[in-house]
Amino acid sequence: MNMEKIIRLVTKTKELIKNREMATHVKEKGVADYVTQVDIAVQNFLKKELFLLAPDIQFLGEETGLQEMKADSF
Repeated sequence: MNMEKIIRLVTKTKELIKNREMATHVKEKGVADYVTQVDIAVQNFLKKELFLLAPDIQFLGEETGLQEMKADSF
């Protein structure tokens, strides 16, 4: 996998991370364990884009755990 493509992909998450509106939507996953819409949006974005770069990869996300990568899951 091309490292430059991965760097560009991660850089694209900047706009999601800076989104203050999404950051205000917080859910409690457990005791002192919180997740924001930003967390979920960044994870979903990276999962989809990494799948497009390398369809045979596995994805282990903090918010959703290990997920099977399939084209119809996006």
